[in-house]
Amino acid sequence: MRYKSNLFADLSDTQLHGSPSLLPESAASAGGGPGRGRYARNGSIASIGVSRYPEMANIPREYRDCPCSRDTCFVKLYDEITLPLMGPGRVESFESVLNQPEVNIEHLRTLSNQGIPAPIRGMVWQILLGYLPAKASFRESILHAKRTRYSDLVKSSCGDSFVLPYVQMKPLLNETAQLIRVDVERTRPDGYVKKFSTEEVMQSLSRVLLVWSVQHPAVGYFQGLNDLVCPLLIVFIDYHMFKDRRYATDDYNLSDSIGDGCSQYLTPAVLALAEADAYWCLCAILDSLFAYVEKSKCGVHAEGMMIELDLIMNQIDSPLMDHLEAQGVELVHFAFRWMLCLFIRELHMDLLIPLWDFYIAYPRGAKNIATTPKSPSSNAPLLGDGFSHLHVYVCAAFLRHWSADVVKKEFMGIVQFLQNPPAGNWGRPDLETLIKDARTLTNNHKI
Repeated sequence: MRYKSNLFADLSDTQLHGSPSLLPESAASAGGGPGRGRYARNGSIASIGVSRYPEMANIPREYRDCPCSRDTCFVKLYDEITLPLMGPGRVESFESVLNQPEVNIEHLRTLSNQGIPAPIRGMVWQILLGYLPAKASFRESILHAKRTRYSDLVKSSCGDSFVLPYVQMKPLLNETAQLIRVDVERTRPDGYVKKFSTEEVMQSLSRVLLVWSVQHPAVGYFQGLNDLVCPLLIVFIDYHMFKDRRYATDDYNLSDSIGDGCSQYLTPAVLALAEADAYWCLCAILDSLFAYVEKSKCGVHAEGMMIELDLIMNQIDSPLMDHLEAQGVELVHFAFRWMLCLFIRELHMDLLIPLWDFYIAYPRGAKNIATTPKSPSSNAPLLGDGFSHLHVYVCAAFLRHWSADVVKKEFMGIVQFLQNPPAGNWGRPDLETLIKDARTLTNNHKI
């Protein structure tokens, strides 16, 4: 019964189902193609699950299929159930580390380096990003202090901004806040459109961005920052929504249907916790990137990363680089966004989040540039160089993956192709291959 979820025990039949109009477009093609549909249809996700994730064949069918017969069911399985890492004992291995009086950080990194089970991802991210103390006895007081501090920052930075409906709020916004709100209104991560379309989540995202911008005036708000907050909000909203309602082996996740079947769980208290957690973890990630900027002497982290990407690509695929040069294509034409937004616009969010598992778990080493930050905004020394140095190698593996397609194209075709690479239908095995290739590059091609 390991794969049988008990999360739905307290949900009524109407809370588990919706009308066809509530389904994402990709769900409509779930039975016939490799689209991004991730919802059960006709009572089963087997039609897309096993085709994209062969490991699902090892899970008994009655645990893969939704128990209902509705053709509009949108119960979603965790993607992680399809992986060996979610096999028997995987969650228990994490819990044995997390439940210690003091978490062994290196042991936790080792476990997390192969992926983090979704039910405990929120807690693991908090610890490895230096937000949650390793010592259990310190956690309650530290979290209370951090969340109280964030609440104070919201009051001082936002005033009445982003606490009212937008129609009433607009006259109160300054120029930066107006720009943030414009970006937030078009922030709709793949697979999480409903979640980020709700006024409550849009306000939370806006507050995180404005507080960070006010607290970091030397940098201020920049486009792309809104993308970086999305994975954090998604992970922490889901974590706080369900952490008290699931057992360690729950494999279902209803957080995509916020505003529909799960709206009763997205309480103001849950959103407030997720918002504060997202802010402090964003600070940890950006502090590590600013340390990289300081060492690389570049204006923004993306500039330094592109220099490193050029060095790596000339080592591993000189014919591709020669072709780009012959066509007048520069890395800035496509890779700047890869670096600035950390692949958020290139990969589906359900692949991006496991990729961030890999980044967050990456240890500090000889190449580490995430030194103790000058900013007091985070405990980032725990964070390694996954979001900087390692990300460059992932970008190199990603670019090399498309080499055979790119060398057949001319300037405009190359730029259009690499600005929108066809990774939309990638599944978890594709991500695992990308990470494996990046690991190999880090070992064999030092910069």
